[in-house]
Amino acid sequence: MDYLKLPLKTRLARFQKQKDESTRRTGWPRPEGGYYLIPELRPDADKLNGKWAMGQPSHPGTLLWLEDSESLARSIKYADEVLSYLHHTGYFVDQWQDETARGLVLTLPHGRFLAACSDPCNFDYKARSGPCILETGEVFTEERDAAKAADSLAESYAEQAREDDEKQQAEHDAEELAQAERDAAELELATEQAACWP
Repeated sequence: MDYLKLPLKTRLARFQKQKDESTRRTGWPRPEGGYYLIPELRPDADKLNGKWAMGQPSHPGTLLWLEDSESLARSIKYADEVLSYLHHTGYFVDQWQDETARGLVLTLPHGRFLAACSDPCNFDYKARSGPCILETGEVFTEERDAAKAADSLAESYAEQAREDDEKQQAEHDAEELAQAERDAAELELATEQAACWP
C-alpha cells in the first residue's frame, strides 16, 4: 500500500490511532512520530540509569530509537539481502550469542532510504517489524549505500553492546566473589564461636 496515496485525513487518523495504542500499551505517551532521542530514550530512562538496552550508543546524538519501524517505512529489507557479499544475518550482542543486531534498510514513501539496525531484544525478524535504531545523519538515494551504512551501524552497535555485556558480567562476577568471601568469613566465625561454647 502506498502511504502517500491515502487521503490526509486517513493518514492523520492512522497516526493518532498508533499514538493512542502506544500510550495504552506502554502507559506513557510517545513523542510525535514515535521517536525517542538516545540516551534519554523514554520517560522512564531514569530507571535505566541513562543506559539504553545493553549500552550507550556508539554515535551519540545521531541515533534514534524508533518504536514502530513499519509506521515510517514503506518496506524493510535486511542489509544482507541487499548486499550479496554479506554472508551473515547480524552481529551477536552478547557472549552467549543468543541475540543479534541486524542491519535494516528502511524504504521511505518517497523512494529514498534510511539506515537502521534491529533492536536485538524486541525486533520480530520473521514479520520484519518492531523497534529499531535509526541513523538520522543521512537519507540515502541508493539502496546499496543505505545497506552498507546499516550493516556498519549494526556492527558498531553490537560491538558496544558486547563491551557493555562483558563489563556487566565482570562486575557481577566480582560481586559474587565478594559475597562468597563474606559467606566464608561468616561461616568461619560461626564455627569458631560454636567451638568456644561447649
